[in-house]
Amino acid sequence: MSTPDESAEPPQPNVDAALDRGAADIGTGNVGGESDEAATSDEAIVATLVDDPSIQQARTGEVRTGSPFVVDPPAVRQRAAAALKMRREFEAGLWRLTAASAVIAAGMLVVFAAIAFWVFQTGALLIAGLGGVMSLLGLTSIYPRWAFSLLLIHTGLFVGTFWLTMRI
Repeated sequence: MSTPDESAEPPQPNVDAALDRGAADIGTGNVGGESDEAATSDEAIVATLVDDPSIQQARTGEVRTGSPFVVDPPAVRQRAAAALKMRREFEAGLWRLTAASAVIAAGMLVVFAAIAFWVFQTGALLIAGLGGVMSLLGLTSIYPRWAFSLLLIHTGLFVGTFWLTMRI
């Protein structure tokens, strides 16, 4: 049994000859191993134009993000933009601050309704009603638990005052 000689190097391919042959093929138009007859034929080269909106957007500088296979209908894009704008206005707008202020006002009205409950029942009825409205407005604030608890308190004061007023 014979073993291969470890000192023998494997044969190296002739790189210079391959490069020269490739350069000659490119110079004659013979690319990819085509024969000279196919390269010199009178066939016209046909170019196709791509009418893809993503290419037009890339030319204008607009770059799409996300999956390249999903095409968003324009209506979805418009609704998403409108929802985002509405969310920003709601979070940072005056409505959010007004609702938070309504919770504070409902808390102060609890004190006034409790005092008026013992002194002037008709006034306590009106104050408790106003406090209930303020608590309802405060449910859309960043303090909905406080607003709900104040709504229950104002409802209790309103019913208690109404019952006391009807009894007299």
